[in-house]
Amino acid sequence: MTNTAVAKKNETPLEQCTPSRTLRPAVDLYESAEAFHLTVDMPGVAPEDLKVELKEKNLRIEGVRRFDASENVFHRGAEAIRYERTFQIGRGIESEKIEADLRQGVLTLTLAKAAEIQPRQIEVRYSQ
Repeated sequence: MTNTAVAKKNETPLEQCTPSRTLRPAVDLYESAEAFHLTVDMPGVAPEDLKVELKEKNLRIEGVRRFDASENVFHRGAEAIRYERTFQIGRGIESEKIEADLRQGVLTLTLAKAAEIQPRQIEVRYSQ
């Protein structure tokens, strides 16, 4: 694939891309003492075709799996797909500390808990 082909592949902005289907990606949610962790299946989505946005208390995940519009393709079994999912975030999340990492088709989001909802050990004093 040439650099020109790569440039043409992603010329259409994410908002204007019209894949044949829109899917809600599978999500797993885990909780640790300091954060909530979401893993979102986004197979085939390139980092430049992925958008994670927090607006007010809505966390929106949107991505597109694209394919080259190559003239040499005789048959393509797979299709372009848009993934969309929205979550409402509670007030116990530090919105400025949300982190996102895309690795091998899995998006991992880490939502840090605010200090007031994190578990806290209470020291027990002993006296006689």
